[in-house]
Amino acid sequence: MSAIDKRRKVSVQATAQGLLYYRTTLENLLRVIQTGDEKLIKRLIDDIRAGVPLEVISRTAAECLELTAVPPPPMLD
Repeated sequence: MSAIDKRRKVSVQATAQGLLYYRTTLENLLRVIQTGDEKLIKRLIDDIRAGVPLEVISRTAAECLELTAVPPPPMLD
């Protein structure tokens, strides 16, 4: 395998990981909005409006789901 092929493979893997991260974050945010109480939803919206980094918003959404014990939806792939 050439060096270019290896770089492409690494690039594809990094892109796939990034897409999975963003998809998981979006799914978590939507589940919090669907199932969370108003206080949790308001906290997330306030964080988003305040410009809190995406990593923090993602972690907060995941923590909110843990608090409400909402199981993840089945994957549709």
